[in-house]
Amino acid sequence: MGPARTERSEVSQGCPDDGAGRRREDPMPYRELTMIDVKEVLRRWSAGQGDRKIGRDAGSDRKTVARYTAAAERLGLVRGQEVTDEEVLGVAQYVQSRPIVEPSAEQTDVAQHRERIERWLAGDAETRPLRLTKIHALLVRDHGLRASYHTLWRFATQQLGWNKKTETVRVDDPPPGQEAQVDFGEMGRLLDRETGKLRRLWALIVTLCFSRYQFVWPTFRQTTEAVCEGLDRAWWFFGAMTMSMIPDNMSAIIKDADAISPTIVAPFLDYVQARGIFVDPARVRSPKDKPRVENQVPYVRESWFDGETFTDIEDARPSASIGVVKSLAPGCTAPRAVSRASCSNRSRRPPCAPLPPRPSTCRCGSKRRKFIPTITSRSRTRSIRCPIAICASTCASEPTRPR
Repeated sequence: MGPARTERSEVSQGCPDDGAGRRREDPMPYRELTMIDVKEVLRRWSAGQGDRKIGRDAGSDRKTVARYTAAAERLGLVRGQEVTDEEVLGVAQYVQSRPIVEPSAEQTDVAQHRERIERWLAGDAETRPLRLTKIHALLVRDHGLRASYHTLWRFATQQLGWNKKTETVRVDDPPPGQEAQVDFGEMGRLLDRETGKLRRLWALIVTLCFSRYQFVWPTFRQTTEAVCEGLDRAWWFFGAMTMSMIPDNMSAIIKDADAISPTIVAPFLDYVQARGIFVDPARVRSPKDKPRVENQVPYVRESWFDGETFTDIEDARPSASIGVVKSLAPGCTAPRAVSRASCSNRSRRPPCAPLPPRPSTCRCGSKRRKFIPTITSRSRTRSIRCPIAICASTCASEPTRPR
């Protein structure tokens, strides 16, 4: 049996005095009086107990109990008989029912535009959905609405179900050092010194799922080389590597996206095999598969890039490489996160994969590069092996013309 109705009791019992011998009686907060509570009151009343004893034993106010017992007598219930569910429901409805309040003039005025409001909120193939503030402005300007915005907001939320929050299923965090989530986010425009033009600046965001510790690596390209470089920088920043990672379905990592068996790009597969990392890509258009990093893209953009003046990407990287920390929990994943969270107990560090070779720029200026073909398709690709590249194995895959 579910709750019958929300009720407010008048006076709480057992309140202390005010210091002068007078009893201080404060109103109790609203409580949900369930059908089980009503049945317990009526069961004790039928057994011959008084209102004070029922209120004390059942945890209800005496005046509240008196209303229910009085209603039971008015409805013809007899003491000494077992109370049925139908009688409990009748008593609850008799006490808790309230007259329906007539809608105000403003509410009636808004209700006349119900179809128009629904159409504007939903949008269609030709027009985008309108904001509720814009809808209020149009109704006032073009249709003579006199109701306030708050009345329109209550009508949209209560009557139309607008902006209704969906149920959230909380997922437990993995063990420390187990998982990292990776995603690209667009930051804005930045000058590229090599071309002399403004280009889109992307940020590779790596978030540790347990501690929420983050690393940000700005780049102009979303290539496999850029991803591998950013990941190695992240591992050295964290001080350890996670055992697995959940990336987005970016083309630098995923060749063919599939919910069951996605195909990983060969150079990146070579990278994770060399690092000993397991990859579990998120499903297509499923941001909830990587929530720890998905909602951090606007956070990084607003807290790091917006409002700053960077001359080029080399000027931007030092400020981003310090990481953007959302929150730190006890027993953090990375050694640096442990130190910043003041976790002095070193024995609490989780087992992590060993660090990769120390990263350095791939643009080493060396002309001795060995090209090893790895993939054959419509356009042949070649992989670059550089003696000081950030990846111990294949660190890049670039298209080239067939020779």
